Amino acid sequence: MQGSIHTSGRTGGFTLVEVLVALLVLSLGVLGIAGLQATSLRNKNNAYLRTQANILAYDIVDRMRANRSAVLSSSYNISLGATPTGSSTAATDLSQWKSDLSSYLTNGDGAVSCTSAGLCSVTVQWDEIASDGANRQFVLSTEI
Repeated sequence: MQGSIHTSGRTGGFTLVEVLVALLVLSLGVLGIAGLQATSLRNKNNAYLRTQANILAYDIVDRMRANRSAVLSSSYNISLGATPTGSSTAATDLSQWKSDLSSYLTNGDGAVSCTSAGLCSVTVQWDEIASDGANRQFVLSTEI
């Protein structure tokens, strides 16, 4: 007697539920990668702004070193939000520096404070994109 082959009620292969679960897991992975990419781009931009702030702070320090007598007479002292006036070399340097700050940094501004002994503090301030809304500052202290 030949035996009959019985198949169970379950068929082989993937069921629709298994496919949907796999699709859900894959979708979550893709969303995670997209989130990491967005965070990476934001951090890259913030690092770029910090680098620009560093470069611009050293730019005004180099200009001040080239005009040490004006530094010692406080001609380079300027506060945040102030606009340089006059036609002296110091005023021209500060005007160009303030222009560069606003061009290269988001809401960029700067301040310089020097003592008669040549100890100077340069502050560069800007807003980081997609940040907590607070201003960021880079402060460089040097002796001219």
